[in-house]
Amino acid sequence: MTRQKQSSKREGAAGIGFQPSLRQLRAALAVAEQGSISRAAASLHRSPPVVTRAVIELEQQLGLALFERSRQGVRPTEPGAIALRRMAFALKQLRLAEQEAAPGSLLAQKVSLQQLSILIAIMEHTTQTHAAEVMRLSQPAVTRALRELEGTVQAPLFLRLARGMVATDKGEAIYRRAKLAFAEISAIGDDIAAHLGRLRGRVIIAALPLASTLLVPRAVNALLEQHDNLHITVVEGSYEVLLTALQRGDVDVIVGSIRGTGDDLVQEPLFEDRLMLVARSGHPLAVRATVTLGDLVCQPWVVQRTGTPVRECFERVFLRAGLDLPAHLVEAGSPLTVRTMLLESDRLSLVSAHHMHHELQAGDLCVLDVDVAGDTVRTIGATRRADTEPTMAVQAFLHALRSVSASLARLGERRKPPYRFRSPRSAPRSPAKAVEFA
Repeated sequence: MTRQKQSSKREGAAGIGFQPSLRQLRAALAVAEQGSISRAAASLHRSPPVVTRAVIELEQQLGLALFERSRQGVRPTEPGAIALRRMAFALKQLRLAEQEAAPGSLLAQKVSLQQLSILIAIMEHTTQTHAAEVMRLSQPAVTRALRELEGTVQAPLFLRLARGMVATDKGEAIYRRAKLAFAEISAIGDDIAAHLGRLRGRVIIAALPLASTLLVPRAVNALLEQHDNLHITVVEGSYEVLLTALQRGDVDVIVGSIRGTGDDLVQEPLFEDRLMLVARSGHPLAVRATVTLGDLVCQPWVVQRTGTPVRECFERVFLRAGLDLPAHLVEAGSPLTVRTMLLESDRLSLVSAHHMHHELQAGDLCVLDVDVAGDTVRTIGATRRADTEPTMAVQAFLHALRSVSASLARLGERRKPPYRFRSPRSAPRSPAKAVEFA
């Protein structure tokens, strides 16, 4: 093969508009498993020319050879092995959809990617008319595809209501698995491009409140300094919403406080974070020689929503000391709301030093000298799905995340209690600027 042809193949693989059919994916996986076209054809109940054509079409879309042919048989090339692994993950999701929604229906063998695309469009746009517009299909074509899919499952996948179409449990199960299958297929091109030396693709990061201030922004900046071809999206929201997005393949990784466990999740601890009692600069409690937990009960607070890890820590601090919970509470889930209420009132809050890093550095906020660390240590980490492998782009982000986490862990160690406060009389600066971390 000439150097020019090799270069052409590299460019084709790195810049693909990859839209395979499930027929092509099944053919390629059968050839890899059987080691020959003829045996693959027999296992699929197809003729060898049909299987050969499906594999060639797939290779043409990818712009590279998936297999090496020889007298001894057929075996995957290096990039072919990478692509086949993603294909296997995609078809596994369809088998799981069959197990969860329609056991024994042969859904995984009969369904098409267009049917799944139409189901996703109806699910996300609530009407067949809108789904048809988005997919640029006629409404009869959308209706027919949905009817065929429901015929395979032998059950309705949507309820027709006045406000639109709402998925049944079976429809929801197929929708989730279809989203994951498409995520695997879309990762094939990025994986091959990374193998050929060009890291590309999209990384969607879900940042919980603590991680959105320092950890994720610094990790993203470090990543893009090395790989400027990546497209990064950072989304925020409640843990429950972000976990659902992760489980559907809409998010690659959640960064923040680790919660719970599950067989479908991989959780990587990064560092331990210590919550601190924070108030505005010049708060009346900041100049006291000593402050006790009892002094905090009657103070006004801004706290996280009920059920969040930070709120649980807040309540545990007082209950373990045998004290009533403060009565003057404002619940706020937005970090911006918490920050503004602290800066513009005498409210207190239990927050991470990372979360209010810039305000503490500027002296706009200060840390009160109350040792609550024994009850307020949380593990910060990265959570991703266990039923797949992260793309090379996601792996690069995780590497950057680990590096930044090491520096933030050292920051947390420097800010462990006790804290020393200079007296306002002996320091020309404001009380907040005079905070020193032991």
